[in-house]
Amino acid sequence: MDKECRSCKIKYPLEYFIRRPTKHNPENRRNECRACRNKKSNEYYHKNPERGREYTRRWRRKSDGAETNADKERRWHREHWRATEKERRQSPEMKARYRKNEHRRRLRRYGLTEEQYQALLLKCAGRCVLCGLDFEVAKGIAAIDHCHKTGVVRGVLCGSCNMSLHKLEDDFTWAERAIAYLKSYQ
Repeated sequence: MDKECRSCKIKYPLEYFIRRPTKHNPENRRNECRACRNKKSNEYYHKNPERGREYTRRWRRKSDGAETNADKERRWHREHWRATEKERRQSPEMKARYRKNEHRRRLRRYGLTEEQYQALLLKCAGRCVLCGLDFEVAKGIAAIDHCHKTGVVRGVLCGSCNMSLHKLEDDFTWAERAIAYLKSYQ
């Protein structure tokens, strides 16, 4: 069943109208569609901002004797929102979404497209060039190796090798001393 909006004169399904149940008609709907109602509410709020703020202040101060509405609101957020937010962040879907966004962020940082990144993975056969770690086994974690002075991308390594290479890149004498130190204990 369709209903015509009083403001915009367009016919919409009943779901587009906010419910306003009455004693005699529990399925009663407003005469304006949601979009027109929201538009009017926003216009009124911007014309009368102080009145809206005052209403909010009065509501927050209102008390049932034990605690104010503002206190109830704070308590509810403490008990519910933070717990559900923590659960949401730890869900497998959110972790996968985070990994995907982190991957996109890294590509943007180094100026790579997904195709260029896949070409780098094919070039090294999906393994770290230095230690041979298979990226599939390591849950696809591959660090994009680049020169810190020029910013040029060199290839893809595992995180451990990338960090080690970073130390070597800054100071070759440190690398020579590290090799001599390890050889002395063989």
